[in-house]
Amino acid sequence: MQYISLEFLLDAHDFLLNEYWWKHWEHNLNAVDSVLTHIQNNEYYPNFTDKSVQLFYCIIKFHPFIDWNKRTAITALLSFWTINWKILLFE
Repeated sequence: MQYISLEFLLDAHDFLLNEYWWKHWEHNLNAVDSVLTHIQNNEYYPNFTDKSVQLFYCIIKFHPFIDWNKRTAITALLSFWTINWKILLFE
């Protein structure tokens, strides 16, 4: 399984801010890194679904960015699915 890197998530967040907002804010790097490292624990999160849910939930709950946490969580989740070739089919 492949995981999102800290640099990728920070770049994605900065891209969202630069594309749709005019401000640039600092990040809480420890919180971001903690989320990305925590989902790699196979004992707590043994399957892909558990890891995806935890990634999405923790970015929103721990609020590692001053703003745009929910948008960044959605971007991180979709990127995580994409790099692991998971596709959702909507009917």
